[in-house]
Amino acid sequence: MPSNQRLSLIFALMSLGLFGCDDSPEFWHPETVVSGLPVHGVHGLSFGPDGGLYIGSVMGQSIVRLDLETGALEEIITAPLGEADDIAFGPDGSMAWTALNQGELRIRNAAGEISTVANNLPFVNPVTFGPDGTLYGATLFGPDRLWAYDLKANTSRVVVENIGGLNAFEFGNDGALYTPLPQRQAVGKIDVETGALTIIAEGVGNVVAVKFHPDGFLYGVSWDDGRIIRVDPNSGESSQVAEIEPPLDNLAIAPNGMIYVTRSADNGIVAIDPQDGTSRTVVRSDLAAPGGMTWVNRNGTQQLLITDIFGYRFFDPDTGATEILPFDLEGGASADVDNRDGLIALTYVRRNRVLLKEASSNSIRTKWANVSQPYGVLIEPTGSVLVASHDADTLVRLFPDDPDKRTVIASSLAGPVGLAWATEGQSVYVAEVGSGTTGGRISEVNLMTGGQETVAEGLDQPETIALLPDGRIVVTEVGANQVSAIHRDTGVKTVLAQNLAIGGLISRAPDPIGMPTGLAVDQDGAIFVVTDANNGLVRLIRE
Repeated sequence: MPSNQRLSLIFALMSLGLFGCDDSPEFWHPETVVSGLPVHGVHGLSFGPDGGLYIGSVMGQSIVRLDLETGALEEIITAPLGEADDIAFGPDGSMAWTALNQGELRIRNAAGEISTVANNLPFVNPVTFGPDGTLYGATLFGPDRLWAYDLKANTSRVVVENIGGLNAFEFGNDGALYTPLPQRQAVGKIDVETGALTIIAEGVGNVVAVKFHPDGFLYGVSWDDGRIIRVDPNSGESSQVAEIEPPLDNLAIAPNGMIYVTRSADNGIVAIDPQDGTSRTVVRSDLAAPGGMTWVNRNGTQQLLITDIFGYRFFDPDTGATEILPFDLEGGASADVDNRDGLIALTYVRRNRVLLKEASSNSIRTKWANVSQPYGVLIEPTGSVLVASHDADTLVRLFPDDPDKRTVIASSLAGPVGLAWATEGQSVYVAEVGSGTTGGRISEVNLMTGGQETVAEGLDQPETIALLPDGRIVVTEVGANQVSAIHRDTGVKTVLAQNLAIGGLISRAPDPIGMPTGLAVDQDGAIFVVTDANNGLVRLIRE
C-alpha cells in the first residue's frame, strides 16, 4: 500500500477511534519451557555468619543467598549495587564485595548500611578480611595490586603489586595471605606487613581461587579446565581432587568440609566431597545470561539458538532439551544472532564485537571489532551483515570479505536494538527504544535508499521484533513487561501477554536494555520469549 493511502487509512481509523490499541484482546497462554534462576552468571561465593551461602554475580550485579537446606534463593543486594566478583564476611558480620566492572570495593555493615570503601579500582577482584578486621582487596590487572584498608581509621595502603595476577584469596592460621597467581600458574603466600611473597606451589595451571579446608590443606579451582586441586601449604605438593565441567570461578568451604564451587556458564553451584571427589549439582539453569535468539536447523530438527554472555546454546522445543556447548568466551559470548546458508552471525554488545561463524565447524570466518554497541543482526542474501548500532543510532552494513569496510545504511534512528525482515533483501523493521525526546517506535528502513518510515510509535522500550504468520509484527515492550502485536498497515496494537519476567540490568551493557529480550515465532505461530529477568524461556500459545 503506498504511503499516502496508508496515512489516509490511519486518519480514517483515528476518526472512528480505532487506531492504537485493539478493543478485542487476544488471550495467549504462557508456558514455561525452560526454568531459570534469578542470578545472571555466578562468581563470588562465601558462607555468611547465618549459615547461608552468599553468591555474587558480576553480569547481573546482584548478591543472592542460597539456603542449602531448602534450596531457596533470596536476593540480598539488587542491581546495580550488588555487582560482586568476590564476597567476604568480617568478624562483626559486615559483608564486603568487589564490583569488578564498576571498580569499587563495597561493604554492608551489620546494620545493613551500604557504603563504598574505595573506588577507581579497575578490575578489583578478590576481597577478604584479616584476623584483626583489616579489609584486603586487590586489582587483577594493570597492575595487580594488593590494598589494605583500616576501616576504623579510614586509611589505606598498598601492600604489594605486580606479583602475578592476584585472585580470590584467604588468610591462613599463620597470618599470611594465601593467593592464587594465575599469570604465573602458581600459588603463593604474602606477608601483609612487609609485602614479601613466597611461592609455595608452581605448575598448578589457571587456578583463580584458593580457600582453606578444615583438614589444613588449601583447595583451589581452575577456571578453564574444571579441576579442583589440593595444595599442601607446607610442602607445596599439589594433587587433583576432582574435575567438573568448566568454567569455575570461585569456591567456599562449609564447616563440615564440603566444597562448593561456582560455575558461571549454567549458574551452577556444585558441591564436591574432597574425600572421594564425587560431585552433585545444588542449583543450575540452562540459560545463564541470555539474549536474542533465532531458529536453526540442527540434527534434522528446528531448534532455537539462544545467545548468552557465557556462550550460545541450543534448545529443542520438541524434547525440551538444552545443549550447552563447551565454554568458549571468545567465540560463544553473544547478545543477538541470525543465520543463513550455513553461517551464523553473532553480536556481542559488551565487547563491541560482531562474529560470522561457520555453523558446521563452529569456526570464526570473520571478526569485526569496534562496532559501537551492536545489538540486532541480519545476514543479507548477498552475504553482507546488517547490524543495529545502538549508541550511534545507525543501521550498518558489514562485509565479510573486507572487514574494514563499513557502510551506514540509515542514521538518525533512536536507540536501535532489534531487527527483522520487512521484505527480505530490500527492507528491514527496526525496534528503537527511543532516545532524548523520542519515544519507543518501530521503523521500516529501505536498504537501497536508507529511507525510514515509522510503522508504530508510543511503544514502551521495544527491544526485539518478529513476524507472526498473519503478517503482524510481534514486539517485546520491555518497559511494560509485555509482548504486543502490531498490524503493519493500521498501526493497531494488541497486547498478547503481560507481567512477563523480562528486562534487567547487565554490567557493561547499555541501560536499561542490558541483554536484548530474545523473541522468536515458530512455523505454527507460537511465540517464544526469553524471560531474561529469571533466565528462563516461555512459549506463548493462542487460546
